Amino acid sequence: MLGLVCSACATAPPPSIQMAAVPSAVAWHNARPSTTPEWPTADWWSQFGTPELNRVVDLALRDNPDMGAAVARLQQAEALTRQARSALAPSLDATVNMSRSRGALSDGGNASSSLHTLGLQTSYELDLWRRIGNESDAAAARARAVAFDRDSIALTLAASTASAWFDAMTLRARASLAADNLSRAEQILSLLVKRGRAGAASPLEIAQQQTLVASQRRQEAALAQGSADAQARLAVLTGRPAAALSLAFVDPAQLMAPPIRAGQPAGLLTRRPDIARAEALLAAADADVAAARAALLPRLSLTASLSSVFEHPSRLLDAPLYGIAGTLLAPIFNGGRLAAGRDAAIAGRAALLASYQSTVIAAVGEVERSLAALHGIDRQRAAQAQELAAARRTTRLAEARYRAGTDNLIVLLDAQRNEFAAQDTALELLKAQLQASLDLYRALGGGWHTPSSPPQLSLLGAPAP
Repeated sequence: MLGLVCSACATAPPPSIQMAAVPSAVAWHNARPSTTPEWPTADWWSQFGTPELNRVVDLALRDNPDMGAAVARLQQAEALTRQARSALAPSLDATVNMSRSRGALSDGGNASSSLHTLGLQTSYELDLWRRIGNESDAAAARARAVAFDRDSIALTLAASTASAWFDAMTLRARASLAADNLSRAEQILSLLVKRGRAGAASPLEIAQQQTLVASQRRQEAALAQGSADAQARLAVLTGRPAAALSLAFVDPAQLMAPPIRAGQPAGLLTRRPDIARAEALLAAADADVAAARAALLPRLSLTASLSSVFEHPSRLLDAPLYGIAGTLLAPIFNGGRLAAGRDAAIAGRAALLASYQSTVIAAVGEVERSLAALHGIDRQRAAQAQELAAARRTTRLAEARYRAGTDNLIVLLDAQRNEFAAQDTALELLKAQLQASLDLYRALGGGWHTPSSPPQLSLLGAPAP
């Protein structure tokens, strides 16, 4: 009879829910030959070669509230896992009961009596179809997903902090460059005004220089605003007010984007915490489906009890009572609740499978875009270096020809504007190169790898709590 019930309740996995192959490639489309032997390390930001960046990123990983919340969520998930696992063990409860009764006697008097009950009771459900075991496995997989989510937050936080720091440093450098050019433009304007009073400079030349001075003042103010905004973003990322975050200026020209080996696309499956998280959630969904199917099958529970009823403590062991029972509970009709739970678990697994595939495809796309950006920016910087050299040479020649009286001031002003624009573009391209390197580090997982033991917070250099 039990076999008939089991065969009637068991359901085979639907053929539509199968693990689909994740699109992959043998090599990166935008990769370039690299002699770098290693993937990014866990402290990848240190490879940019400045202690100041290391300090700011360490502050963010230590003090950002989002990291504290992520660690607390992991502690919660681990507690839920222990709670689910406890259902695999028997339960033991103690019972204590005290009652007092009073009644009339036949002779008109009153009599009272007291009864005390003391006992132990244990129960245990035999996990015949691994319903409880699969529920425990699902909770453990979700705890792993939370740990991987914590590592994803740490990776994103480190990358966001480094990006904001690059912004702050390059904007400061651009603001300093703009201030130098503004000072030079104001000096030229003062000279032109004096020459205009003497009739040696035309009103057109003075008006053009005034326009240039006003434009450079506007640009300097915009760059100063951008620098303040970047510092405020850094302060938020490090979990403190902007006034409490001191930054030492670092010349962006001293920063070098380190070479990065991208490896093979298949390597991302073990080197990105977001992919590991999606895989862990999919494993939890597999366990949920198995548990939901097992819920359709009969349950066998065992109970045992030992108790004693006595009027006085000295009679505690006079007449102990014990009982042992087994209960087989087979679902017959529940309005389709259990079947609906199974179908919901199967649909949830299908959604998580699609999410896993989407995460892998997005990760591959991020690496490809970062590689393409690095290649394109390197070419831009090479061409722009020639542009800057030519602009500086043009300015020197224009100054010499102006002093010799061969060219007018307008030619010199145009040459100076072009040189300033080329210098500013050089800083922008340097920032873009640093950002592209940072994006590639992040896309490759930032030195993270799937742990073989319980998840460790490798990005923070500390074990999971």
